Amino acid sequence: MDKWILTSEKIDWKKMKKRESIWTQGNGYMGIRASFEEGYTGSARNTLINGLFDCPKEEVAELAVLPDATNCEISFNGETFNMICGIVENFRTSLNMRTGEFTRTLDWTSPKGKKFSIVFSRMVSDARKHVMAQRVWITPLSEDVEVCLVTGIDGKITNTGVQHFGNPEKRAYKDGIKGMYLTTLQSQVDVAIHYTLKFNKECTERITIDRRSVYSEVRTTVGKNDTFTMEKLVSYATERDFEYADFEYSDEVLRNDGKAYLNEVIELGYDGLLKESARSWSQFWQESLVDVNANDALIDGAIIFAQYHLHIMASRDDNRLGIGAKALSGEGYMGHSYWDTEIFILPYYLCTEPQVARRLLEYRYQLLPVAKNKAAKFGFQGAMYPWESTWITDGEGCIEYGDMDLLTGEKRRFTMGETEIHVTAGVAFAAWQYYCMTGDEEFMEKYGNELIIRTAIFWADRAEKRNGRYEILGVIGADEYKEDVDNNTYTNYMAHKNLVLAKNILDSNPERLLRKLEKEYNMKDVKMEISEVAENLYLPVAEEDGIIPQFDGCKSLKEKDITYYKNLDSVFDIFKDYGFAEILQMQVFKQADIVMLFYLMSDVFDEETVRKNFAYYEERTLHDSSLSMCIHALVAVRLGMKDMAEKLFYDCCCVDFGENTNNSDAGIHSASIGGIWLATVMGYGGLRITDNSLQLKPVLPDGWENYSFPVWYRGSKLKVLVDKNGCCVERVLGDAVTIVLNGKEILV
Repeated sequence: MDKWILTSEKIDWKKMKKRESIWTQGNGYMGIRASFEEGYTGSARNTLINGLFDCPKEEVAELAVLPDATNCEISFNGETFNMICGIVENFRTSLNMRTGEFTRTLDWTSPKGKKFSIVFSRMVSDARKHVMAQRVWITPLSEDVEVCLVTGIDGKITNTGVQHFGNPEKRAYKDGIKGMYLTTLQSQVDVAIHYTLKFNKECTERITIDRRSVYSEVRTTVGKNDTFTMEKLVSYATERDFEYADFEYSDEVLRNDGKAYLNEVIELGYDGLLKESARSWSQFWQESLVDVNANDALIDGAIIFAQYHLHIMASRDDNRLGIGAKALSGEGYMGHSYWDTEIFILPYYLCTEPQVARRLLEYRYQLLPVAKNKAAKFGFQGAMYPWESTWITDGEGCIEYGDMDLLTGEKRRFTMGETEIHVTAGVAFAAWQYYCMTGDEEFMEKYGNELIIRTAIFWADRAEKRNGRYEILGVIGADEYKEDVDNNTYTNYMAHKNLVLAKNILDSNPERLLRKLEKEYNMKDVKMEISEVAENLYLPVAEEDGIIPQFDGCKSLKEKDITYYKNLDSVFDIFKDYGFAEILQMQVFKQADIVMLFYLMSDVFDEETVRKNFAYYEERTLHDSSLSMCIHALVAVRLGMKDMAEKLFYDCCCVDFGENTNNSDAGIHSASIGGIWLATVMGYGGLRITDNSLQLKPVLPDGWENYSFPVWYRGSKLKVLVDKNGCCVERVLGDAVTIVLNGKEILV
């Protein structure tokens, strides 16, 4: 098994949506699910552009699914090709993660007994973000045949029934390019899609334009054992493209640019585009590869798979875009960004592509007006980040009311946007981690300091004085099976870190920033309040039995043996036996909560405390969240719990990459994808980011031959190699840097 190539040699209709998700192609600007060209019931034909949000009436903004340009209907002498009909032989479909190319090959015998060899291939350019291309090879094996292909731009595609575009304008130009021009209904963003076709032999092309689509009907006669090839080149452009960020935009410019993107690649064709894109992929792998030789096909493949998706989920040039919980691989979570980005995904970019990490944090900085408005809405000062983020001006993306309660007939009010507030501290924490890893003073002066101070102002106001100390009441922590709790340990510690960072920044008296903030606040009072709350915020500690309560009253909840549910392959099974109100009263947890702190703040807790609490909470955690197992695996590695770490790491790799049939239908789990990297590099690699140093304490798991990974630290690129002989750290680029390896300070 080649760890670089995902393959399937059988048609598994039950896993169709999952395969479409995990084999998604993209480049950080666009994502296209790996749907079959001819289309089947149940397929989710999603093409998504990063940042292209639209808001249906009485709902929240979601990534708008674009008209589909991957379609291609084929018929032979009037018989329509369909893998459900006739006989399919020699079927093989694959995604080459080295190059990003998706291919499908098969022999098809029609219901009338005619046999054909068909090859489909598709790629999204990694070198030209606006362009994708596909190709079909058709070889009749029985006799000469008339071939008809119908392909174009299908504007009838929706977001699960929701149409985000008004009536499109369709054009067919004399140079062979066809275009569709649309505008989102609410956000009023213009979109231009163009395509053109190339053939290896003479044929006729007739254009059909209907209400929401433009198609080409291509006809030709192909001799027995002769091959007909059609290439389709497609370009996408939107008004929100970064190219127009500081530009006097017009729809005419957009249309001309869209056509130009296509004209630039017509001569290259499919093969030329693929070679160009493969070179770009090769450069990425050369610079960023985490190379693991675990002698286990699933683990070796999962780590490549994770990096493939991490590469295609983030924009390389636009600081107005986040990363959705499903990235650009499906409609799940409506394309919204959560706390996942900063805690689970950003560390990968910090270490591997710090310029991307900076852009993601600049996105959060540009959300400050939204965060300030949200804080004011709930009666607080400072910046309270949205629980769900979309476009930088869209506001809170979390719906306030959900489906109707069947018992009361009333809509259920969702409180996550108001009470799951730890995202605010997570954003500040990530900005500080970026500075610790890069030493980027310019970022801090321009963005980071202000972000940290404004979020600290929120925490100082949100904390309530009670019992002679400050407490944070009525929240949801990282564990979402416990609502409306007081003094959630994860939230309090993260808020405290935010406050301490702000205090230190204010003590340094950043003049430019203080002048800016003094227009809104009495900064003398702000300094005093932040300092007082930082000094007196309640931080839960281990009780007599050594256990830190996850929140006030946690340990008084009813004990429940959840071994049965933990051993099941699926999630949420406990809800088949208990209602949510009952689970609220049990010591049953959805995901890592306190264990998260042991990952993020490894220098705060001693090993004995970590060990006792890990054992306590692991026994009570269902891992019903895709965010959970990677963190427990990481901490288990650091504790030297080999068997536990191995099992959890394997399960983490299986979230999307495993055989579970439907868990990825709506898209991959982008945070869990980042979690595979976390468990590999920050778990087994022992990488820790502290305020003053980069630390490495690597271990080689049993059965692994070796592994290596790159790390950017303070402007220098290091390569870490771990094998049976120990650990080697090499400086590849930049100046000498000091790190801590196995507890000893060394100069690399």
